[in-house]
Order: sequence, then C-alpha cells, then structure tokens
Amino acid sequence: MKKEKRKMNNVPKTQKTVHLSHLLAKDLGGSVNQELIINALFDISSTVGIDDLQTRVKRLFGVDIPNNIMESELRALQDSGIVNKDGVNNVLLSDLTKAEISKLSSEETSISEAAFNVWISSEYFEEVMDNERDALKNTIEPFLDKIFVTHGASCIKLLIQDADITEFDINIIAGEVAEMCTNEQSFLKAKLPTIFTMSKSVEVLRYLEQRMSKAIKYLSTVMPANIRDSLRLRLKGVIIYLDTSFLYRLLDLQGESRYLSAKETIEFCINAGVTLRVTAETYKELLRSIENDAKILNKYPVKTNLFRLGYNFRSDDNYISTFWRKAESSNITTKIFNETYANPSIILNQQYGINIEENIEESKAFIYIAGEFYSKINSQRGRYDKTDLAAWHDAYCLATVRRLQLPNAKNAIDSKCLLLTTDQQIITLQEEDNSLKNQIPIALTPSQLLQIFSFSTSVGDYVETFVKLFSTATIKKSDLGFSNAEIHEILGRLSHYEYLKPEVVESILEDQLFREGYNPQANETEKEEIIYNAISQELLSNLESEKDENIKLWKSKKELEDTISRNNEETFKILNEKNRIEGIVDNQRKDIDTLISKSANRKYSWWRFGHIICLILGGVFTILGIIVIIIIMVRHLIDQADMIPIVQTLGSISVAGLGIPLFKFGFKIVSPNQRSIIIEKYEAAIRNELSGKFNS
Repeated sequence: MKKEKRKMNNVPKTQKTVHLSHLLAKDLGGSVNQELIINALFDISSTVGIDDLQTRVKRLFGVDIPNNIMESELRALQDSGIVNKDGVNNVLLSDLTKAEISKLSSEETSISEAAFNVWISSEYFEEVMDNERDALKNTIEPFLDKIFVTHGASCIKLLIQDADITEFDINIIAGEVAEMCTNEQSFLKAKLPTIFTMSKSVEVLRYLEQRMSKAIKYLSTVMPANIRDSLRLRLKGVIIYLDTSFLYRLLDLQGESRYLSAKETIEFCINAGVTLRVTAETYKELLRSIENDAKILNKYPVKTNLFRLGYNFRSDDNYISTFWRKAESSNITTKIFNETYANPSIILNQQYGINIEENIEESKAFIYIAGEFYSKINSQRGRYDKTDLAAWHDAYCLATVRRLQLPNAKNAIDSKCLLLTTDQQIITLQEEDNSLKNQIPIALTPSQLLQIFSFSTSVGDYVETFVKLFSTATIKKSDLGFSNAEIHEILGRLSHYEYLKPEVVESILEDQLFREGYNPQANETEKEEIIYNAISQELLSNLESEKDENIKLWKSKKELEDTISRNNEETFKILNEKNRIEGIVDNQRKDIDTLISKSANRKYSWWRFGHIICLILGGVFTILGIIVIIIIMVRHLIDQADMIPIVQTLGSISVAGLGIPLFKFGFKIVSPNQRSIIIEKYEAAIRNELSGKFNS
C-alpha cells in the first residue's frame, strides 16, 4: 500500500481521488483536512515538523493544504487531544488517537470480511479456486473505491463545468482493476461487478456504504464549499425530463430491481423540489413501444405453464418479459395486462404526480436545433442500432432541454433543465461530440442524479438505491440469440401443440440447430414448418431416448429375472435341504421321545413294584401288630396277672406303627391317574437331565 501511495504525485487528478477513498479516520476529525492530517501522521508513526507534514499530505493524498489552514487544523486537533506537540513544534498523534484509529481499522476489516464471505458464498462462485479467491479479496476494495470515486468525479462536471473528468464505465473499471492480477484477469473482470447484485445482503450493503461514504466525503471536500453548501437550494426548481427508457423502469416494465431504484430516485427528486416532466414525443414513443409489444402478446397466446420458461430465457427486461413474470406469479391475463398499460399517463400522474406535456407546434429555431441533434445521433448508427423515429425522439428531447436551459448558466444544475436517461448513446454523445463536450451537459443518468443528492445529504439514505442502479449492469440473461418478442412468438407457436410439456419446449429452445434454423424474418408457412420440424425432431429424439431407455430397462428386467430364477433355484434347494433336516430332526425327536417314554415306563415299573411291596408289608406289619396286641390282652385277662407285659406290648405297637406308613405309602398305587402322572414326572426329569448335559 505504501508503495502505491508514494506514486500519487505522478497520476492524473481523477486517479488520485480513487486512492483518497482509503482514508481511515472516518469520524475522528471535524473536516476532511483534519482527516488527511490524521491519516498522514498515522502513516508516519513518528514526530514530524509542520512543513514535512504538509509535504507528506500532498505526496500521499494529492492535496495541498495552505500553511495557515494547516496550523489552524493542527491547533483544533491539539485542543481536542488528537495531536500532541513537542518543544520544537513537531507533531505526532496521541496514543489514544492511534488506538482509536487502529480499532476503527479493525472494525472496517471485520465489515469487509463479513461482506466478502457472504458474496463468495453466492451463486456466482459455485466453483472458485484458492488463487481466484485471493485475487478477488485483494482487488475488491480498489475496485469499489475506483467505482464510487470515479463515478462521483464524473458527476462533478454537472456541478462544475471545468472539472477534471473521465468517462465512467463499470466494466472498463473492472477490467482496469483486474490487470492487477495477470493470471486471474478474465475471472476478475467477469466477477468483480457481481457484488452489486448482492443488494439484499445486510453485510454487503453495510460494506458498500462504508466504501461509498469515504468516496463521497472526499468528493464533497474537493468541491468548492459554496457549491456544496448551496446544492440543495440549487436543486429546487430544476426541471428534469424523463426519457422513455427511464419511464419503462418507473412503470415496472424493465425488471423489479430497476423499478424499485427508479421509484426511489423519483421520490428523492420530489423531496428535493425537482420538477418532473415528460414530453409529448416521449409519451408517443412510450405508447408506440407498448402497443407493439402488446400486439405480440395478443397475436401469439402462450400457455400458462410456459411463462416461467419465457422469463428464464429473456434477452432483456421489457414489456413482454414483465408480462411473463407477472402472469406466472399472479395469473394475470393478456387482456388485463395490456389494459393496465394502455394509458400509462394515469399511472404516472396518480402515483408520482407527473404530467405529460401537450404537443405544441414548434418554432423553426427549435426544429433546426432538433435537426442538428438528429444528425449527430445518426452519425453514430454504426455503434447504436436505432430507428429513425427513435433518433428523432432523442433529438426532440435534447432540443427541448437545450431550449429551456438558462443561457448564462455555468454548469448543468444551474441551467435548471436536464434529461434523465439510461440511454448510453445520449450520454456518450455529449461526452464525445466536439461541439457538445465543452458545453453545459444536457443529460444525466439516474445514478449521477442520485450521486448529486448524496453530496448534500447523508449517504446512508441513498446507498441501497445506488447499489440497485449498479446491479442492473450485471443481470444475467440467456444467450439464445432471440429477442423477447421472438421468444414469445416461438412459445405461442409451440403452444398450439397441447401435448407438449414444458421440458420438451425448453429442449427445443436450447437446441443449437433450431436456433440456427429459425428465421424471424421468414413467412408464416416457413415458420410453422420450422416449428413442426423442431417438434418432430425433438419427439423423435425423445422416442429414441425412450427406446434406448426401454432397452436398458428390458436388459435390467431380464437380468433381474435371471437373478430371481437363480435365487429361486437356490431357494428350492435350501427348502429341500431344510425339509430333509427337519425330517431327520423329527425322526430323532420321535426316537428320543420313544426312549424317554420307555425309560419313564421302566422307572414307573420299579416305582409300582416298590409301592406294591410297601403296601403288602405295611398291611402285614399292621395286622401282625394288632393280632399280637390282642393276644397279649386276652392272655392278660385269662391269667389275671397284675401287670401287662410292657415290652411285648410296645414291640407289637411298634410293628403296627411301622406297618401303617408303609401301607399308606404303598396305597398310592391305587390312586386315579397315578400312572400317567408318575410317567410324565419321570419324562420331564429325563428331559431336564438331557437338556442340562446338552447345554454343558
């Protein structure tokens, strides 16, 4: 950056102003002179004498601050604590000021980083290399500074007739800045202007306002104070004639972005006390253009589902593309749309208070002036394709403005009359024609008018509209090679074929052979034949594609069927093997069940045998014990002995007592279902035992 600054004294004045928009101290000084001093001291970073400081400001910024003003500004800065002086009158920035500038610089860097990240993430950079990203980051600030300052400088000629001026062109500036990076030059030239399409991004708008405010601050300073201070007063009563191209924007017939910026520009004019007019010739040209496009809409009805297709393929934004856009979103009919714009003077008057002048008989002097302009416009036929009627309209408007301009005015604003236009031929004519470029300008663009407003009002009120005005230069259009009228005619002819889907129509429009073969100048029969052949070719192509697709599907189906067949065979084999194994398992299960049943029955036989023995023994012991007791008791009675034989009696009772439990245990054998219960119990025990062994 420092090397670039040191070359300032070798570049033209208008190029110096580009560099001056790099000022850092946006709000620290009370004037731009103070800001120049502050930034020079910040660049030096050490104490410096007043003479050296004056030289440094001139070398860095191309501005020569007189000694008395330099001393006065330094005193003000010293009183504010921004600048300190040492004992020998050397000056330096205070530590607090350095910290504030560094903080401000850091904040501005954050703003630019946020804007850059939003921009680089947009649709314009779907695939971007690292070197291209770096080149873009390094050139975006110089590009914007040059855009805003050069554009502002071009507007000063409208205020100061002898201003040092260069032609403003956004694409030329992009090309000049792109030369900074040789390898990425073509990439930068195409991509740099796209930042203006990001007008809906808060981050980008904030960044653009930052760069724009710096440029305007400098431009407002280099402008003489008396001109700047009286600007708002001088704008009151200025008559501005609106050209056809601007009226198209104001009527929302050239795209939504252009409409909004035109509407806001008109509102600024009204607030500034500017008088807005439209000549009778301009209104006639507007009606002719609208009527011609309306005839196209009426002559070639288009199916509703093709409106979006037409808008996407539009060659530019005009009456026809506006109908496509509105019909696709609101289902407005051709009849209602044409009726809405059949008398645009109603819209202009009711919405903006703009009246159409009456067509009056002009004097010979006026006709002569208009004729001279007509000749100049016709001399540029090679560069601009314009009909005789359009050329005469332009000449008429320029002559009207010239007639009303005050004869002794020193600049365009003081002339009190200008033509507001977006027609580049008119702007170029007054910049290049030898007899016009040294005279008071006749025409200005919406962005120039907006720039003039910004010289006397806070830039924040204008930045969004300003960005919209620039963004229209980068709107992408299709490359079909057809005008909107021709596209509408083609869509209308294709709409006759009800069975055509939008995808088929889109393929026809994109087909290179169709674009080369369709002749807009051909007669009706030839056009219909071209359309029919295009449809036939597209349908045949689709049939071939469908045939190829069907063949692929048939092959895929055959492969699938073969796979299924093989899978079925494998499945059949698996099922057979499964059935075989299940048969073996069933047989084994039956054998196991048989073995378990036999084992349980054997155990039951032993159980039964044991219980029978217990039953018999129990009965015998019980009966035997009872008999012995009876015998003892009988003998005791017969012998009439004093004592019963205790030992014998207890032995008999014990025998009987042992027999009763045995008999009871053995008696279970006679219980109902006892056999099945015992067998089931043994089978369960055997299965549990086998299961435990299997698991272990």
